[in-house]
Amino acid sequence: MSNELERVSGIGPVSATNLNKAGVKTIEEIAVAKPEDLAWIKGIGIISARKIIENANDLLKLEKNIQLVLDSIKENVIK
Repeated sequence: MSNELERVSGIGPVSATNLNKAGVKTIEEIAVAKPEDLAWIKGIGIISARKIIENANDLLKLEKNIQLVLDSIKENVIK
């Protein structure tokens, strides 16, 4: 997977390229976008936009929780 955006469920190589061309470079940018901000991009309609925004938020929450667990493990191992 060469594009960070492809980590979001529902975004494949073509959509990732189209998002990049439209100036969307990060998962965080997708997560805070409004569906109408993404729906005009080739290959992404309003329904797809809603879903990938939701998926981007889910991914960021998951990664944050994983980091919290890892930090907790590190703290307990160091003690």
